[in-house]
Amino acid sequence: MSQSFYHLIAASKDLHEHPRNTLGGRPILRRDQSWPVCKLCGEKMLFLLQCDLSQEFDVPFVPDSHLLVFACWQHDDIATLYGQSGSTLPPSFWEQSDGHYQLLLNRPSDDEVILESDVRLIPHALTFSKTPEQLTETPYGYDNGAEVAKIGGAPCWLQDPEEYRCCCGAPMRYFCQLPEYFEFPKTAEAPNQPNGISNNHYILFLGNAVYFLACEKQCSPFAIMAVMQN
Repeated sequence: MSQSFYHLIAASKDLHEHPRNTLGGRPILRRDQSWPVCKLCGEKMLFLLQCDLSQEFDVPFVPDSHLLVFACWQHDDIATLYGQSGSTLPPSFWEQSDGHYQLLLNRPSDDEVILESDVRLIPHALTFSKTPEQLTETPYGYDNGAEVAKIGGAPCWLQDPEEYRCCCGAPMRYFCQLPEYFEFPKTAEAPNQPNGISNNHYILFLGNAVYFLACEKQCSPFAIMAVMQN
């Protein structure tokens, strides 16, 4: 058993003006980017989450890179699977997705735009607290971290660990985990998900545990993928 640290993700309705770390709220994009639209239905995707990856998170990216997660509320299936663990992802792999979600990891930029709030979600501010993580050795020769919503630390794999290389040749590096059935609170007027489990919140990728991996070189803001397990 060994010890490391992660930053626990917590949500609060104490939302200050134009926060950069939110569930829902107002997405902060680069000026050359726009609110993504589902390729399957043409509707604006839900804006689920954004946060700055601060230097204290100790993740292998440019400090203050900005993560954004969008997904369609009705085409709510799992993310695209690009190959088996250990493989190199295909060229411009993000263009080969089914088009019902969008993941972004933008480098820090002064040329940003704050878009309107997504009225389908109840906005929450995200806070991060540094937390000791006791790693648990598995019978399969790898250590698992805590099964919580977190940035950094060690992933808690529900199945075998997964590793990939970006199409540019750089490793895809884990940096964030959401546990199974992580909730994104929705407004009463917002439509319910076809495969959801509640009228009060949305879930991502059918409620699977989600592990976010991104290109270590950040060769493109789109060079980020979701690995799902249950």
